[in-house]
Amino acid sequence: MRQCTRFAWLLLVTGASAGAVALACPSAALAACTQQFSGEPNGLRFDLADRFKFLWSSAELSVQTVNPVGSEDPQMQGGGSRLTVSVKLSILNTEGLLALDVDNPVVFAVLNAHGGHMAWQGNPLDDLRQYHRVGIETVHVDGSLVDKFMPVGTVIELQLDPNHAPPSSIASIKGYLHGLYVDDVIEVDVPYDPNGGWVEPHADADLLILVDPANPPAPGPLQYIPIPAALATPYVRSRPKQIALYSYMTSVKSKTAHLIMALGTVSYSPSIYGAVSHVIVETQLFDSQHNKCTRFPTQQRAVSEFALGVGAHCLGWPSQDDNSYDTIRHVVGVHPVEVKIPFVLTGIPVPSIRAPTGE
Repeated sequence: MRQCTRFAWLLLVTGASAGAVALACPSAALAACTQQFSGEPNGLRFDLADRFKFLWSSAELSVQTVNPVGSEDPQMQGGGSRLTVSVKLSILNTEGLLALDVDNPVVFAVLNAHGGHMAWQGNPLDDLRQYHRVGIETVHVDGSLVDKFMPVGTVIELQLDPNHAPPSSIASIKGYLHGLYVDDVIEVDVPYDPNGGWVEPHADADLLILVDPANPPAPGPLQYIPIPAALATPYVRSRPKQIALYSYMTSVKSKTAHLIMALGTVSYSPSIYGAVSHVIVETQLFDSQHNKCTRFPTQQRAVSEFALGVGAHCLGWPSQDDNSYDTIRHVVGVHPVEVKIPFVLTGIPVPSIRAPTGE
């Protein structure tokens, strides 16, 4: 069993004028781009870099020491320091952009103040994805729900070489984010009918959608009953008789046996993306009689079934309201393409750590 003593002093440096330089290429064609760095990965989309602005907002340094007595991991015996850089992201052009993976930024080079490459450890996995849709999202801010354009940033963590003291500054951190671009985003509607079998929607001739036969019938709009006069107010004279759920599941597959991706699912192998024809963004309920559509972003999800080769399953469980929803709407991205969006963060001061005086 590992015995370790851990202590850390955390210092914070905020970035005001220091910032990031997005790599740019004068040619729109990646193959014609000559601006290359030593050791950079293949496929960086320099032609898309000017659509984004990356700005480091803070840098935090923490130090860990490990008791070498009884340590089972030789790499942990020396302890080490960890640099955490918070990055603000601004999206200047959203054309064709469906989603970004801001949870797993990939760093491929860290240069010190003298321009030399630093030794560091980051996330070695390049096949882990957690995509977030780009656009307005309702989020909690200080206890209130507000509409905010998301995503707004990412965080980079670097484990520095324990055999060397942390540098006073870092000249640049070079890396990239994974992004998903699509040809189009369409709305694919199918009747809320558990007995309807596989449906060929008009919006896309390659898709087939099945409303699960085990789904309960749609509950319809809320029914109200009067509130006793002693409890009623001038504004509230009735209450819902009961509130049911629109509990549904659908299956989506491709006629041409292409894979169907679900946005937000993790651990996609890079080899998967070439075979994906559609990406399920979310499902909604639609009232065709009153032309009303209500989104339930926290009460629905989609799951890919790559192992079975059948596409994706979509599930929802929103609460009944005053509308009579008779249609399940699938928001679908067409022909997704994964890209690597490069960034360079520059001029990052590394906070110094001093041991406290006294006992």
